[in-house]
Amino acid sequence: SFDSLREKFGWYCEAWNEAGRTVAQRKSMVSFMTHIARTEEQAIAQAQHALAEHVHAFMSVMRGKQWDRSYDSNPDILRNMNDARDIRALFRERTLIGTPEQVAERIARYRDLGFTEIGIMGRYTSISNKQVMASMQMLSEDVLPMLGGRLASA
Repeated sequence: SFDSLREKFGWYCEAWNEAGRTVAQRKSMVSFMTHIARTEEQAIAQAQHALAEHVHAFMSVMRGKQWDRSYDSNPDILRNMNDARDIRALFRERTLIGTPEQVAERIARYRDLGFTEIGIMGRYTSISNKQVMASMQMLSEDVLPMLGGRLASA
C-alpha cells in the first residue's frame, strides 16, 4: 500500500541521510504493473487476469516453489491482498492500472514522495499487443503531459 511504501521509503531516506549523502545524490525507483485504458473498468477487466497470474507466480517463488507453473488467475487471490477485499482498491493502491488521469495522479504521489524513477511493467501474457500499444500510447500522449514531462527512456 502507499502508506506501507511511504514508511519503508522513509527508512531508506533516513539511512541515506545518516550516511552523509545529499538528497540531490539520491536516485530511487518504484516499479508498477501498468495498464491504461479510457475507463477504469476497461483497464481492470483487461489486466485483472494478468495481475492475478503475476501475484500467484510471485507468491509461489516466495514459498520456494519457483518451478511451479500452475499460475492461478482467480480474482480471489487479488481480493485477499486488500483488507477491504475490494479489487478496485487494490488496483488503485498498488498498480498503475486505470485511466490516464488516475495513473498520472498515482505517479505524482510517488514523485512527490521522493521517488526519482518509475518502472513500468506493461506487457503481460493475457493482454493483446494492440491493447499494450494503446496503453503505452496513452502513457506517452496523455499521462506524461499531465505530469509536465516526457518519456525519458523506453
